[in-house]
Amino acid sequence: MSTVEEILWNIFTFYSLNGNPRDPSRLHNSQLVKFCKDVMAMDNTMTEQPLTTAELHLIYAATLKNSTKVGTR
Repeated sequence: MSTVEEILWNIFTFYSLNGNPRDPSRLHNSQLVKFCKDVMAMDNTMTEQPLTTAELHLIYAATLKNSTKVGTR
């Protein structure tokens, strides 16, 4: 595994384990919001168009809905 992959895996693991230690393979909605706040995706510092909490909830719900249709959940 490359260094970048290891760093990304560590970040995902941190947020997913703090959200649900019984199922660390899934990131909960609240953990996604915390993650986006931490990477400054919800302000104008790092992105031209910041995300809102409502947009994140919609993205999360749409992604979850699509994954259940495919059977990957």
